[in-house]
Amino acid sequence: MANRIGTLEVSTSPAGDVATLHSQRSGLSIQLALQEEEASLAGFVARQQHQAAVLDLTGLGSAEVAGVLELARESAYNSQVSFYRVLNASGAVADPVTGEPILPGQPGYEAAARANQVSDLSRLSASNNSTTSRSITVSDSFILAPLAEVEAGTTRHTFFTFNEANADGVQHFQVLGDNVFGFEDLYGGGDRDFDDLIVSFKPTALIGTPPLA
Repeated sequence: MANRIGTLEVSTSPAGDVATLHSQRSGLSIQLALQEEEASLAGFVARQQHQAAVLDLTGLGSAEVAGVLELARESAYNSQVSFYRVLNASGAVADPVTGEPILPGQPGYEAAARANQVSDLSRLSASNNSTTSRSITVSDSFILAPLAEVEAGTTRHTFFTFNEANADGVQHFQVLGDNVFGFEDLYGGGDRDFDDLIVSFKPTALIGTPPLA
């Protein structure tokens, strides 16, 4: 267990507009641009992140959000992240049959979450000690929440950003910055460094016209 423990160092540029998260153990780094204007597209998507690690695309109507999705992994365990549609930042998900909300921790939550997965944002992964990125366009006008499937030897676990939905009842996702989520892959919380997998979404453009406020 000791060789799995690591920490993230945080540094900022002289101008204070860029923050860097750096792992001494693997050498992986990820940069976060500090936004001065709250009305940016990145800030819009991050509106609910004071409550949970979610991407809020509500209020955009038929407009699409283009951006870059980046994953950085620092773990021997293979994790795959998928995003699914939730009804609110508390994690309620629509029952695929009745449409009724199912809350985290209630029977049927995991099955409903899987039924509401976004096909273009499913089973995302990166190799150990590496970073991968790709351009994506998201057209869902929902709040999107992550779930992670972890292969730990012969054992498999599924963890959500909502603690009540996790079999161990503990936190596995943490917001590290606007639209940047850190993941802890060990059952029970492990070393709680939240750097086993880091998922970053950087919105770059709004395609189409959102409804008027």
